[in-house]
Amino acid sequence: MKKKLLTLVAPMLVSALALAFTACGKPKPSGPAAAVVAAADIPAFPAFSITVNGAAVTDAVLSRCTMYSATAKSVNSKGTESEHAYVGFAFKDVLSAAGLTGSYTSLVATASDGYQVTLTGYIIYDNSTLLAVTKDGAAFVALPWLAPCGDTVSGDYVQNVATIVVS
Repeated sequence: MKKKLLTLVAPMLVSALALAFTACGKPKPSGPAAAVVAAADIPAFPAFSITVNGAAVTDAVLSRCTMYSATAKSVNSKGTESEHAYVGFAFKDVLSAAGLTGSYTSLVATASDGYQVTLTGYIIYDNSTLLAVTKDGAAFVALPWLAPCGDTVSGDYVQNVATIVVS
């Protein structure tokens, strides 16, 4: 009887543990929800081209994608909190525009001045991670920003993004 009960209960326990570990293994986004920007409200911004895993991604290609807005709160290395409003393209749409359809766990963004940031985990696919064309209503000057609005570390925001590599 004990053996029969163990045979029935063991698979259920293993399944329950597997589900618990799967659910706990991915951190939940804590950042803002990104809102869709209506076509009439899309801000003007300069033409641009960035490189994503070697493929050129331009404003013309991304113009077919939905634009989002998100307000982000972040804290710099001195502990100062700031809040900024970004408008741009969801990073998952940027990947798609570059012809990338895999499941990526790491993103390295490099600015035109060499500043580099690595993001990992859920933040790559979060709708509030934007290739932003405006910050607080002002369009970028040279190249767009990478704005992981669900991330509260201000050093993870990159202005003048030139290249992005995902793996």
